[in-house]
Amino acid sequence: MREENFKQWGYFYPPSDYAEFEKENDEIFKKYLKDETDPILKTKLYISLLREIKYFAFLIAFEKQDFMLLNNAIFQTSRQNLLENAMSASGTDHAYAFFDLLGAFACNDFDIIQSFLPQDLPLSAGQFYTENGANLVKILYFKQTELEQTAVQRAQKFLAKKLTIWERKVVEFLLAVIDKNASKCSKILQNLCKAYQKFGYPTQNLDKCFAIHIHGLYRFVRCVDNELFLQIKVPKHDCFFADFEEWQSKNGYPKGEIFYKYPSKLGLINKILTVKIPKVSLHKPYENDKKLYKDSEKFAKDLSFEAMK
Repeated sequence: MREENFKQWGYFYPPSDYAEFEKENDEIFKKYLKDETDPILKTKLYISLLREIKYFAFLIAFEKQDFMLLNNAIFQTSRQNLLENAMSASGTDHAYAFFDLLGAFACNDFDIIQSFLPQDLPLSAGQFYTENGANLVKILYFKQTELEQTAVQRAQKFLAKKLTIWERKVVEFLLAVIDKNASKCSKILQNLCKAYQKFGYPTQNLDKCFAIHIHGLYRFVRCVDNELFLQIKVPKHDCFFADFEEWQSKNGYPKGEIFYKYPSKLGLINKILTVKIPKVSLHKPYENDKKLYKDSEKFAKDLSFEAMK
């Protein structure tokens, strides 16, 4: 990636060592963050600009062959993605979070479901795989049996469309979890590994070597149905790290922590990443539109309030 970026733009990215990483962060602080006083804008800027961690954390974890570091890299990057997207206007409801939630599940960060897919929010319409995925995760996690039939019907209707392999198999996997079909879950995970490497977006080069989100799907089953989880076969594919799953099991499936604690002048980002996350809420911002959208400004306001305490 560094070589490709240099050929195209004339500079190396992402950073390859701590000195380079910290130099980039220092320049961002001086240029964009140092003099900002508005608490909400400041929170948004810290999350959106301190992005050097995205690939750097994985590079260090891979170089050191350290699964604890890898677990923490997943935690910090997935949480940052979730927070940034929650504060960004996107024209969607709470289902926007589904893909990044799968990343969080890969480091056993399940409590955040309560913030990004709150129990009291309605089911999504089911037009996209993310909406169906969010619906199914929600009813499984909160055991919302009264909504199960509706969510399943919407998912089945969605599967009648022309879809990518990834979209289809993710939804089919969660339906198989509801059906407690371990054999089908195992087969789908294997197929998903092949589909994952064809992504190109949004995980870019990282998906070529590490299927974070498939680890997340697999680990989510343990969260909601451990008996079923024990029956599912670990996929055999280069992008699915069986050794990582073995490490998880031996260490009691630890929840990830902050991979890199920023120095005091950038300390606000440490607070933002670790404070109690507010719940995503929905609203109707357009007078003639009946659709519900996530209230990104309210989330930014609530998060900044927590971080500035």
